Amino acid sequence: MSHHAPARIDLGGLMLTILDGGTLRLDGASLYGILPRVFWEKLNHPDEDNRVLLSVSPAVVETPEGAFVIDPGMGSEWGPAAVDRYDLRGQRPLLELLAEAGVDPSAVTGIILTHLHFDHAWGALARAGSSIGRSPRQWVEDLAGEMEPALPAARLYVQGQEIDYVRRPDLRTVAHVVPAVAEAYEQAGRLVRLEGDAEPVPGVRLVRTGGHSPGHQVVWLEGSAETFLMAGDLVPTATHLRGEVEEGLDVAPAQSAAVKAGLLARAVEKCAYLTFYHAPRVRWGRIRPGPSGAYTLDETYTVQTVTRRSPRRGKSGQPEETDA
Repeated sequence: MSHHAPARIDLGGLMLTILDGGTLRLDGASLYGILPRVFWEKLNHPDEDNRVLLSVSPAVVETPEGAFVIDPGMGSEWGPAAVDRYDLRGQRPLLELLAEAGVDPSAVTGIILTHLHFDHAWGALARAGSSIGRSPRQWVEDLAGEMEPALPAARLYVQGQEIDYVRRPDLRTVAHVVPAVAEAYEQAGRLVRLEGDAEPVPGVRLVRTGGHSPGHQVVWLEGSAETFLMAGDLVPTATHLRGEVEEGLDVAPAQSAAVKAGLLARAVEKCAYLTFYHAPRVRWGRIRPGPSGAYTLDETYTVQTVTRRSPRRGKSGQPEETDA
């Protein structure tokens, strides 16, 4: 699988780089919630197993106080059963992603997690040995005590509410959470347990939102020239700018909708860009007010991504570019 080159933008005193952490597929309901397939199938063409394509887009922000990795991705040590289940492609270790972006690992002083789901957080760990595991949960059970921080000198910034939740998750999300990530950094003395909003360094502001998970947080990057909002899984793709589009995995959908509305309104006030962690094609765009209270994007940065329409719907095997 070919990889997209790192995408860089100067915010004024802050340099943001979006990395290519590969792709995965999840059932369409995971990404689009209660909305029927007829709504989303033309935007993100499902495969024969009803799975839609998601990108994994870690980021690095370089500041005068050091670099921060934001949602380091999935890591690379996945066994064949998990690769098949999620149709994993292009996953790579965090150190390889940083090298491709020209970022010295020793310059990374912090890792920020929007939440502790495997597709956002597992890349913060490193482990020697062969690939095993059928699911993220099995990794936690089989590899407890064998994992270590991928960046031992970096601090891991996670909301305390999120840490508490993933240690005793509900049945809806138990297969997706990875408490071992926080535990590895805690054992190394590098865990920063946040209890609400925080600003690790000037220009990097963390805001606890909840909704998608109890301790979900978003990241505002505020440079002298541009402002970026990294909204995690509250706005994982450009389609999720629509108020009625929420992820099926949200533990509190009504809270997600309310918080998202406030965030987007604030982003418009700031004339900010949004990044989209899971969008296969649109990496970022500047949010603008649209008709009837909706939002539009301009100044988008996109990559070419080809997916395939399910043979049960339309042209079997015909490659098409996703609009997500």
